[in-house]
Amino acid sequence: MKLEIFIAITGAITGILGLVISCLGYWRNRAEAVSHFFSLDQSPDMIRARGIIYRLEKDYINTQDDERDKDISFALGVFEYWGVLVKKHQLPYWIFKNRATGICLVQFYSKLEPTIKARQKYNPYQGVNYEWLVNRLRKTLKRKGKEEFFDIIIL
Repeated sequence: MKLEIFIAITGAITGILGLVISCLGYWRNRAEAVSHFFSLDQSPDMIRARGIIYRLEKDYINTQDDERDKDISFALGVFEYWGVLVKKHQLPYWIFKNRATGICLVQFYSKLEPTIKARQKYNPYQGVNYEWLVNRLRKTLKRKGKEEFFDIIIL
């Protein structure tokens, strides 16, 4: 009888410790994702890509021959990556929700939408996670009464 109680208590403690260790690993992974987000956002390649997007003409469609293609593709890949991480709860949404980064993603989308739509004719999955993140950010901005940030064309 005493042995059974001891085994039950030991099993319960082991289960609780396993849960605590699992939660700590989850929080550590999210912290690493946040750190990676900030380092990627401030990388020289991303700074150059954002500068190119800022200067895009309205209704610009990126062609594979354009010298800006590499930087625009890099930025779209990063935005898509961030959308996947937020959707899978690996990158916290608050990074975008209450920060200029989220507003910039919405504004960049208004510049990149023609390119994304043109690429989706060949690959329907192109940019879907970025679009998902932008739509979520638009809902948040709308709820806060900040719709004026949706379609600002940055020149």
